[in-house]
Amino acid sequence: MIRSVFPLLALVMAAVLATANAHAQTTTYSVTGVDASDTLNIRTGLEGASGLGDTQVVGEIPANASGIEATGRSVDLNGRLWREIRYQGVDGWVAARFLRTESVVSMPADLRCGGTEPFWGLAIAGSYAEFTSLGDEKRKLSVVGPLPGRNRSSLWSYRMTDEGGTVLNGLLLYTDQCSDGMSDFSYAFAIYMIGVEEASGPMQGCCSFGR
Repeated sequence: MIRSVFPLLALVMAAVLATANAHAQTTTYSVTGVDASDTLNIRTGLEGASGLGDTQVVGEIPANASGIEATGRSVDLNGRLWREIRYQGVDGWVAARFLRTESVVSMPADLRCGGTEPFWGLAIAGSYAEFTSLGDEKRKLSVVGPLPGRNRSSLWSYRMTDEGGTVLNGLLLYTDQCSDGMSDFSYAFAIYMIGVEEASGPMQGCCSFGR
């Protein structure tokens, strides 16, 4: 019964996608709370750090900067929230208290996703994707999506077909706090994959913006 609904659903989703207007594809920030004569440091090495002394400064952002791109990952370090960003070709971490949200994603484009138990990964780049899982060969997929949820600005769906004609469906939800269950990081999106394995239930994972 569920399988019979998917072809009709795909046609409806394709029509929505074809008529959609351009949307923001990533969340962006501007700097706030930094003195005009100062800069905001970009750091690396927060993974597993016990304090700022374990990190390195790899760049600086002017106090009046805007258009700072979010990657979709965040982490708590000693009670303070840090967000991973991309600014003028530099990727790193910035203290969240110095970031003001300019625009929130309304139509995600490229994504990197993954889950555990079992370990799996999904990389979406436009109309193509690759799905990997522990012990299995990489699956190349054609993608229809993202398609916006009905009356829900934080929900999207994907329909992905592999070279053998098997259909995988993904339901993406913007939460800003998805946990992979293994690290201290939080991710912007939660994703639920349906149809990865025959006669198996949904697989849950987390996603950040693709690089």
